[in-house]
Amino acid sequence: MRPRLCTHPPAPLSPNALQSSGHKADRSRSMTMQSSITADTKAHEAATRPASEYFLYAARQSGRSAFALGREFRRLSKAPGKLTLEEYIRYGVYRPEHSDEDRARFVSNKMHWPLVRQINPMTFEDVCEDKFVSSRMFEGSGIPTPHTLAVIDKGPRLYPGLPKVSDDDGLNVLAELVQDGPLFCKEVRGICSFGVLVIDAIDATHVHLRGRGAVTRAAFLSDAVGDAAMLVQRMERIHPALSAWGDTIPTVRVVMTCEEDAVRLPITVIKLPTGDNLADSFWRPGNISCDVDPETGVIRTARRKTELETEHVDTHPTSGTPIIGTQLPGWDALQDLARTAARIHQPLRYQTLDVALTDRGPVLIEINAGGGFDLPQMAMGKGVMTDAFRAFWHRCGLTDL
Repeated sequence: MRPRLCTHPPAPLSPNALQSSGHKADRSRSMTMQSSITADTKAHEAATRPASEYFLYAARQSGRSAFALGREFRRLSKAPGKLTLEEYIRYGVYRPEHSDEDRARFVSNKMHWPLVRQINPMTFEDVCEDKFVSSRMFEGSGIPTPHTLAVIDKGPRLYPGLPKVSDDDGLNVLAELVQDGPLFCKEVRGICSFGVLVIDAIDATHVHLRGRGAVTRAAFLSDAVGDAAMLVQRMERIHPALSAWGDTIPTVRVVMTCEEDAVRLPITVIKLPTGDNLADSFWRPGNISCDVDPETGVIRTARRKTELETEHVDTHPTSGTPIIGTQLPGWDALQDLARTAARIHQPLRYQTLDVALTDRGPVLIEINAGGGFDLPQMAMGKGVMTDAFRAFWHRCGLTDL
């Protein structure tokens, strides 16, 4: 779920440039300014289409009859995977190259929480989902994680050891911090990178946001942040081996299964941000999701969303270089980090981690008490329920899968 760090600080802006951009931004945004979280949520929801469009699309793409598609979908919707129609099309399950055995390996994302809550002690969920709590746990464990500098929160909660920014005076703290480089802001209990903000500069009157321009200090607190509590972290820098892909750091989604005898990494997916996207979440237009060999760290597939499905990508749109076959740097260190973090959260038998590939090595962004099945299935172009993955769920007592 979520935020990805941009890397290289922009060239310093002169006071005149800051003031000029601020006036222009005020005019353009005076009627449209809204909470960053609200804006991102609306953009995500807008990607959903009426169900009828998916059937029409599948019939045109596959040459199969609507009757055959409908019969197959009804069977899969009642099978253990319980696919929705949107997923049936989005994952490409309808395509004739899939065998019945292949199709049976796909699992609906709506099954994720019902399954996870049967095997994980969900009292542990808050430890993961509250980013202030989890960041403190990581730092105390010696696990590389972004440096948390402050929290923006207008509510009554306290954040021991961190400055709390709740008014214009508090923004002066951030104004000092941003002198050393851009600041990345994410909601304390956020998901899917909704509402992430990057602060490039703060002057006496404006906060300068990457991708949004200058907003007044008052509008930043009341509108851009709104009622959310946001963690403020120092931006990381992308690993030099990946710098041709741009400045925004990609993260690896690591699926972990934790049992008494072993911690395993059955699935790893890297999310590649493209264009001006501030984060690598797959719902953001143009972003690319890649299946990675969990043993070697070599990229095996590269896909991005189309209107109704996903498509294969050969080269990165920024660098023009091939994606498939890329060896991700620091893979052994990433595996070690993931296993250590998973053991710290050992009560969670199924968990996922987001790990950034930075110039100082793998950095743990967050850990999730679960993790949807949609991202890996779209990245791989096949279902997650391999024989080994299904055996894990069976050992946990869920034998109906």
